[in-house]
Amino acid sequence: MSYNGSGTFVINSTGQPVITGTVISSSTFNSLTADLGTGLSTAITKDGQTTTTAKIPFALGISAAVASNFAAGTVAAPSIYLSTDTGTGFYRIGANNNGYSVSGTKLLDFSSALLAVTGAATVSTTLGVTTGIGCGAATPQTGGLAFPATQIAVADANTLDDYEEYTSASTACTGALLVSVIWRVVKIGKQITLHSDSVYGTGQSTTNFTLGLTLPAAYYPVVGIRLPIVNVIVNNASQANVGVLVVSSTTGIMTVYRDATLATSWGAAANTGIEGAFSVSWLTA
Repeated sequence: MSYNGSGTFVINSTGQPVITGTVISSSTFNSLTADLGTGLSTAITKDGQTTTTAKIPFALGISAAVASNFAAGTVAAPSIYLSTDTGTGFYRIGANNNGYSVSGTKLLDFSSALLAVTGAATVSTTLGVTTGIGCGAATPQTGGLAFPATQIAVADANTLDDYEEYTSASTACTGALLVSVIWRVVKIGKQITLHSDSVYGTGQSTTNFTLGLTLPAAYYPVVGIRLPIVNVIVNNASQANVGVLVVSSTTGIMTVYRDATLATSWGAAANTGIEGAFSVSWLTA
């Protein structure tokens, strides 16, 4: 054996070391060359001709020369892979951007900005998020769940695909003197909830008036709907039924029709107006 078990090469052949004046014999020379051949055959060849027969202990770290010699690879042929699974491993996407592919398809995208996962990700215990979660490339605020400005609809009825919320202060109202109103609209998937906190002026003579908020197309109901408005203040008194809110399925225009059974007309001189709040809800298409 040409190595002593600690990595030191040792000449073990007979006649070694050679003594000055000793006649060189063929047997001694052949033994030496055989010993050298055994030692060289045990070494690892740099051109990859040999395969190691045991684990090779390396010093900690990788030298800069070695680290910089990994090829960039591609998503279909990553440069760092295991065994014969050449389509699964790490590759370079671009500057400060690496990827991990599985069967030639990108699964992970590492960059200085984020870690992007392509496809579904399963969390077996707890998912901890320090900032927020963005859906459809939306940027969340700290601690929030963000959806894109334009809804990305999904076919699965059990998948939440959108959340939007906005408020609007308006004094525009056709057919009635609108003193003030604050709209608050929340959209979760296909569910729309509208809350109105409004005050209408005195002397209303019309039986209906158009509200000062036109809904975006994504908020239109499946069909034109008539929603009862209840528990609104009329003449400073609570009324169980004030009228109905009609929402157009083609224009999003909302119109309030007063209840003709009210004892006091909206246009009566004694009428001090309509004030209060109501909430209605419907489904989009």
